[in-house]
Amino acid sequence: MSDFSKKMLNTRLEPKNPSDGDSSDSELGLEPETDRFGFLLTDGSTDRSVGPSPVLVRQREAKWINIIDQWDRLLFKKTIQCHKGIPASLRAKCWPLLCGATKRMENQKGLYKLLDSQPALKHWEDVIERDLDRQFPFHEMFASKDGHGQRSLFEVLKAYAQFKPEEGYCQAQGPVAAVLLMNMPAEEAFWCLVQICEQYLPGYYSPLGACTVAGGCGAGTEGSGP
Repeated sequence: MSDFSKKMLNTRLEPKNPSDGDSSDSELGLEPETDRFGFLLTDGSTDRSVGPSPVLVRQREAKWINIIDQWDRLLFKKTIQCHKGIPASLRAKCWPLLCGATKRMENQKGLYKLLDSQPALKHWEDVIERDLDRQFPFHEMFASKDGHGQRSLFEVLKAYAQFKPEEGYCQAQGPVAAVLLMNMPAEEAFWCLVQICEQYLPGYYSPLGACTVAGGCGAGTEGSGP
C-alpha cells in the first residue's frame, strides 16, 4: 500500500486526538460511512452510485429462487438471468452453484476445515501476510489489519496454497478471493477460488503460467518489489 493510501486510510479510520477540538465519527462511536458496495467514503463525499430499483431487485430475486429450486432443469434460463445480473442477496448461493464449487464442497466435505487447521508453510505465510493490506484497503471488510476480512482472506489463501502446493500462492489470487469474501463465507469462497483456478483459468496462477509472465505471482519473490 502506498504512503498516500495509508495516510488516507488512517485519516478515515483513526479517531482524532481529543485535544484537536473537533469531534469525529470515531469519537462519537459511529461506523465509517460506506457506499452500497461497502467501500469507505472519503471525508465529504457521498455515495453517488445508483443501483436497480427495489422492485426490480425483488423480481430478480424471485426468478433466481425459482431457478435454484430447479437448478438442473433451467440451463437456458440461467444463462439469460446471468446476463441480467445476480442480486447481491443470492450471490453466496448462486456463484458456488454456477462454478461447481457447491459440488466440490459436498464431495470433499471437511477438507477446508482441515486445511485451515494446519499451520501454513512459513514462506507462504510471510508472503500472504505481506499482501493482505493491499487488497481493497478502502473496503470496510479489509480496512483493518486485525479485522475479520483480512483474517478470512489469509485463511482462504493459505488453504489454497496447501491444497495446491505445486502452485502455492500467487499475489493475483488476492483480489479474486477478496471479492468472493465480500459475497460469501470463507469455505464457499475457497471452493469458488479452486474452481476458478482449475476450471476457468487453468495454469494461470502456476509458476510458469500467464500470471507469472505478467509479474503478478509471489512465488519465490520474497525480498523483491511488489
